[in-house]
Amino acid sequence: MKVLVSIVIAATLCGTPGFAKAQTAVDNADLRCLLAMAAASGSEPSREVGSLGTFFYLGRILAIEPTFDFSTRLKPVASAMTQSDLPGEIRRCGLDIKAASEGMKAAQDSLNGKPSAPRG
Repeated sequence: MKVLVSIVIAATLCGTPGFAKAQTAVDNADLRCLLAMAAASGSEPSREVGSLGTFFYLGRILAIEPTFDFSTRLKPVASAMTQSDLPGEIRRCGLDIKAASEGMKAAQDSLNGKPSAPRG
């Protein structure tokens, strides 16, 4: 698990082909993902996925804005979210994590001399 988290964080910090454009500022979508993943990490059966997602979004936010003030900037986003928002946010945010993971896998395969699978 530690290796996977490290790979995802490294992919986040280095960038991957799964992202069409570089973000220049932290947006509310990433903050909503961080909050949703943190909530998911609080209970089984989503603890592992939620923890992975929490680290992914922490890394992504800090890569965009290294001095991000979590203590003040999360509050308005958190207060606007409801429990019923979480499943949809987790699904949406999971797509970012999946894209980063696929990009990292393709990079690893290319280093090992394996061709990457064609994307549909």
